[in-house]
Amino acid sequence: MGIIVPGERILELVKNDPTFKEIQDDVRRHRLKKNAASADSAFSPPTADANPNHLEDFKRLVGAAVKKREPED
Repeated sequence: MGIIVPGERILELVKNDPTFKEIQDDVRRHRLKKNAASADSAFSPPTADANPNHLEDFKRLVGAAVKKREPED
């Protein structure tokens, strides 16, 4: 035989535990820092070795992609 504890009671105890709240706050801070760092890197300016002809290359590749091909027999 075993003792059964309702899940609501376990959650209530865990949520009210100060240690759990500290851990939860640490996790939230870590996620905020991680998201802020990834957002900063997403909008960083191009590096010096970036392709200076990127717009022309892009237009050329798009033009080639949309070009109609002759049907093969």
